[in-house]
Amino acid sequence: MRHSYLDAYNEVDSIIHRIDARIKCGLIFLFILITVLTPPTCYRRFLLLGIYLSALIGLSKIPISFFLKRSLMLLPFLLLLFAFLPFIPQDNPGGSYNLLGKWEISQNALIIIFNSGIKATLSFLALTLLISTTGFNNLMKAFQMFKIPQVFVHTLAFMYRYIFVIQDELQQILRAKKARTIKKSKKTEYRALSSIIGTLFFRSYERAENIYYAMIARGFTGKIKTLNTWKIKTRDLIFAGASVLSLT
Repeated sequence: MRHSYLDAYNEVDSIIHRIDARIKCGLIFLFILITVLTPPTCYRRFLLLGIYLSALIGLSKIPISFFLKRSLMLLPFLLLLFAFLPFIPQDNPGGSYNLLGKWEISQNALIIIFNSGIKATLSFLALTLLISTTGFNNLMKAFQMFKIPQVFVHTLAFMYRYIFVIQDELQQILRAKKARTIKKSKKTEYRALSSIIGTLFFRSYERAENIYYAMIARGFTGKIKTLNTWKIKTRDLIFAGASVLSLT
């Protein structure tokens, strides 16, 4: 089964990939914090943030199509925001726009939609860039060094690592069900669905126990380790300084 990995491009050799993971985490979270705290009508700031992020994406050598496909995940949430446009109250009389000759949309509503959409898009693309240029294991190790609770780090690490295994299990169950189904009906489909959910739950639980015992047998102490040793270099400090000046 083909999987869509979040860090599919983490082996690309680029300037952004070579930056220390801790520096990248700190800068991306600073970028998101500045984006979220930017006033809704500060359009120039949003433009500068977009230019900065576009420059990083260009330096990463990752195809633009990858980010565009990922950003489509935001589309349902943005459409949901647009659905509530007519219900957002108007602050100032006369400050409204006529859309399609039917609905009057207040200026306040358009600002709210723009603010939510641009902040969500910039933050999402920044996180996608961080994961794509760092690698999930290195990212979890960086989180661990930032003293993020181990329960949170382990949950993220194991969920990402074994969700693909669960997908394979589900695919096998569905293939077996399809091979054994002769006559289809709604009643049999609902019965098969409940059986599939139960089977998948027990298989997941069984596999989790086996993985836990295997990790204990191999001396897992709760710390995420990687083969490469991390050391902040001069280029990391220069990149961090230039980024902070650009963002502030």
